[in-house]
Amino acid sequence: MQPLRAVDVQTQPWNTLGTCVFEKQRDSRIKTAQGTSVLKWASVASPLFASTWRSGGRRPVTRQLRGAVVKDAVAAVECLPFSELPSTAPPPLENEGAADRVRRMIAADPCNEVLDLTDRQEPPFSDEDLREAWHELQLGNADEARSLFVRAVLADPSDSEALFCMGLLYEALHDLRRTVEWMDMAIEECPDHVFAWETRSRCMEHLGRLAESLAGYEQLEMLDESATGRREGLLGHQRVYILPVGAWEDGAAGYIQKAAKKIPPRPQWQENFMFAEPQPDLRQPALESGIMAWDNVLSKDLLQRLQDCVEDHFQFIFTNRWVYEADDAFEGAASTMWLPSSEDARSVPEVAALTILRHILNQDPAEIAGVEYWARVRSVNLGAGFHYDEAVDADDANSEWVHGNPWRPQWSSVFYLTDEGGPTVVLDQLHDHHGRLAPTLPRKGYLCMPRANRLVLFRADLHHGSLPVDIWLDSEQTRRVFVFNFWHRHVPEPPHCQRLNLQQHPAMRRHVLTSDEAAALQAVESSRFEDDRDGPSPVRQKVLSRPEDLPHSSDFGYLPRPLPMPTMAALKEERLFYEVDWPAAAQAGRE
Repeated sequence: MQPLRAVDVQTQPWNTLGTCVFEKQRDSRIKTAQGTSVLKWASVASPLFASTWRSGGRRPVTRQLRGAVVKDAVAAVECLPFSELPSTAPPPLENEGAADRVRRMIAADPCNEVLDLTDRQEPPFSDEDLREAWHELQLGNADEARSLFVRAVLADPSDSEALFCMGLLYEALHDLRRTVEWMDMAIEECPDHVFAWETRSRCMEHLGRLAESLAGYEQLEMLDESATGRREGLLGHQRVYILPVGAWEDGAAGYIQKAAKKIPPRPQWQENFMFAEPQPDLRQPALESGIMAWDNVLSKDLLQRLQDCVEDHFQFIFTNRWVYEADDAFEGAASTMWLPSSEDARSVPEVAALTILRHILNQDPAEIAGVEYWARVRSVNLGAGFHYDEAVDADDANSEWVHGNPWRPQWSSVFYLTDEGGPTVVLDQLHDHHGRLAPTLPRKGYLCMPRANRLVLFRADLHHGSLPVDIWLDSEQTRRVFVFNFWHRHVPEPPHCQRLNLQQHPAMRRHVLTSDEAAALQAVESSRFEDDRDGPSPVRQKVLSRPEDLPHSSDFGYLPRPLPMPTMAALKEERLFYEVDWPAAAQAGRE
């Protein structure tokens, strides 16, 4: 499973927002706003935005006028300015001023109870003050940063940068809903705030509100034509699904059998085809075929601990870019974490990774380079585009024949924390000297349905992704997994993969284990494997090799022809581990 790529942006975004791009969208939308207070808002706000408004460290006086006009617009419409997206920020009460509205939002968070929110005249709050607050957050001093950011928004409730920074505080604390509320407050004040739109849309994606997320990314592209990555990524994941239409009637049997005749034997796994080495010993016989699944893998206690920390580990992908910037050793935004084989576990996921390595793969940590891992929490109705796991930032990433990167982990794995979501799909298709997709049509596919405490392990050079439960439907129900990639001798490069000190992160330090805690957890896991009655058990593999087993179809978002597939309803009902043999099903249909 491919990790989400953390997006590098400036760590002090208020320094980059000077020139307004609002006018590009105003002309196309202004006609629809006639007769409303939005037209009044646009006519006043546009000239204010047309010049650089952040200079000299103090707020321009004109911002007070803009705030008053925006307040009038917000009172008249419940949507964010110049969009049809509803604002999640608490609407202003009758006769409530901007300062009282902000104060009400602050008071709604119990963590702010110790702060002084009495009605008093705040001194001016400069850019230097904001930088000081931000620096405190980067040092891990969340309480000090919170106090300073609260001072900033109370000093000027119409300051979009102070409102935005309050949102970033909550993002660093991994509170998505409050993050969105403060981003909406910033957008109400400054509709062309690129970073606020990006953060809001990403949070909506994580919350399962996919339609709002996509609309927000479209708004972001209107403001910044280069900001296409997030929208394209979301659309790419939404192209992967099972279509409730059959493929047999469209000649699938013919093209499946024709393609099967051209398929060469699958080559052995290599970490790098350009630097081939002898095949490592296979210590787990169940992986002879290259893929297997197990249930009841970890103890109930360790499973619960993983469930408790998965959300924070997932959000960490996006927040480490902000929090660690003050550390001179920080090499950039990390998308995955690294556990070297020479070090002990520091967190619950690392205890789980070493347990899988020692007791499922039957390998000693000294035999490998280490484990790359990350968390994934996403809507059950959002798939994952098909990809190969690889060393993203390797120096030889542009090697000619691979058109990408040849370094691969030896084993990839997905550990499921709940029963929710669609299957992980692994195809008998890899990237070798014959091409990026060899063979063009896979002979077999493997589907592993989620079940709490289930693990699927497979050759990391195989093409894989995941399928949604439904298509294009919002759902707050999430598919929750940890991904562990086991590297034989290559160490994936930073900044993509790093070993960061979680103690520096305000939302992550509570998940750090002492050496004694980690050793105690590891001892419990090891004892389970010594007791055959309580250890993991292989998941029964069900072979689908008849046309009636495969009434629906999928092209997995990239295949030239669709392949027959089981129904999602059948997969959800059984929740098994499946092998789909397409040539066998094609032959059975012709007999």
